[in-house]
Amino acid sequence: MIKYPYYDTIATRWHAITGRRGGAFKELILNDALLSAMPGIAGKTLLEIGCGNGYFMPLLLRRFSGQVPNALYRTDVSQAQLKMAEKQFPIEACRYEILDVYRPFPAALPPADLIFSSMVYNEVGAPGLQNGIRESARLLSDDGLIVTCVLHPLFIQKQQERGVLRKKGNVWLLPGAEGLELPVVPRSLEQYRAVFEANRLTFETQEIYGNEQLYKVKPKLRELKDVPVALLVRSRKKQI
Repeated sequence: MIKYPYYDTIATRWHAITGRRGGAFKELILNDALLSAMPGIAGKTLLEIGCGNGYFMPLLLRRFSGQVPNALYRTDVSQAQLKMAEKQFPIEACRYEILDVYRPFPAALPPADLIFSSMVYNEVGAPGLQNGIRESARLLSDDGLIVTCVLHPLFIQKQQERGVLRKKGNVWLLPGAEGLELPVVPRSLEQYRAVFEANRLTFETQEIYGNEQLYKVKPKLRELKDVPVALLVRSRKKQI
């Protein structure tokens, strides 16, 4: 797999491309879906996995304006991305931690009531997915919620079949904005489900499709209008 310091090398360029809304893909379809999947934040400890340039947490705080969380944590495997988040989207009292989903989560992280990530686990191999979800389940409070958004397995499959993906060594790369390529891992919906259920987490899914606004910006995606582009998963601890 691509080692995540890769994002250290593209942090400035990535911010210039994606900006304050995460880029067209997230701005036009994913952000609203993620925000709609989240409950209120009053008195809760929030943990973002893979914060990137940090654009999303302010959107979340604005959505629940007036509600005061207990604590905020932004994490990323890239030190450069964390510095970008702190500089470009500063949040008072927010804490920052380096987090690699392939490794045990930082000891400084407390139990969390809301753990969320967007476009992280579709980039990592099976060990990263398994460890990331296992560690998230460990940190999740008894009544907490994990919200996970990934590229839909069917979308990745169709892009692979159409020859859109490029293989470099053992890594599949998906063309992104302005020539940037991002790693993707083909896997099935059932493989995702198995990892969540192995950690005694529920697996409530929502398929997210493109819309006319997205097709105007990315017209080639119109050819896949009947294919879900993203998968959103809401997970809680299973009751014994």
